[in-house]
Amino acid sequence: EEQLKLIDAEKTKVEAECSGLQQQVEVREVSSRAAALGARLGDAAALAEPRENAFLAVDFAHNDAQHRFAEALAELGRVRTSTTFPGLCTLQLDSACVCGLEV
Repeated sequence: EEQLKLIDAEKTKVEAECSGLQQQVEVREVSSRAAALGARLGDAAALAEPRENAFLAVDFAHNDAQHRFAEALAELGRVRTSTTFPGLCTLQLDSACVCGLEV
């Protein structure tokens, strides 16, 4: 969004200068304005390039780990929750966690 706002601001400035060119009669003024517009167009071209071009891709299809994980959870059991006073609920573990859970 920030980049689009910058592009719109540059577009507005260029349009304002173009409308001012129609009112100018002197050749020197027109040539200096044309040079300024050329510089602004160069700045606008830089705005067209994306500033950030990063992404994160996760591929679960490279093996059957997701399927095996679903099967392991199905064999483990199921989780049921209560919506009554969830802030007052506690959990007791019979053994230490091995999967990185915070208690």
